[in-house]
Amino acid sequence: MARSRFVVCAALPVFVVATAGAQARQPYSVQASVLFTVQKFSDNQSVGGTGIEVQGRYNPGRYSFGLGFQYSGHTSGEQNIDLAGIFFEPRYAVDIGNDRVTPYLAGRAAVLRHTSNFISVPEFSGVGTAFGLGGGVLAHLASRVNFDLGAAYIRQSFPDKTFDSGAEVRFSPFNGYVAKAGFTLGLGSRS
Repeated sequence: MARSRFVVCAALPVFVVATAGAQARQPYSVQASVLFTVQKFSDNQSVGGTGIEVQGRYNPGRYSFGLGFQYSGHTSGEQNIDLAGIFFEPRYAVDIGNDRVTPYLAGRAAVLRHTSNFISVPEFSGVGTAFGLGGGVLAHLASRVNFDLGAAYIRQSFPDKTFDSGAEVRFSPFNGYVAKAGFTLGLGSRS
């Protein structure tokens, strides 16, 4: 069920591009988005979740650069894992000859802290990294307001944890999939 919702959310940017650049028209912007995520820990174990992200962006041209904060929570039965941290997101705007909509390609590098509560061990946390690739579309709704819809693939790694009792939790690197929707507000003006 979570996978089918992700596929629908990830496909939406294609349909929006067909009807409607990735950068705001202003040199700076702030963006807030809601996230739907799927964390795939193994072939038979994945868990969906929701979250938010906020970022500030510098938009000098076709390339733009964002720095922000992200959070997502993932629950399966009585077990959960929360992910929070900072990220850097470069983007490249693709010119399709439309001044209302611009698709973009994006990368992401993040430092994330997980807080995990598994049934067999006490709650614990750790710091790891995430790297990803994705894309989306920015639709210009007004001179300073844009709607952003995107999706990404993320590869995440966290350190293993050994408890005083001798119990261990091993974190093999795992994949994540993210769909997001949000709004961007352009700031400043180009000279």
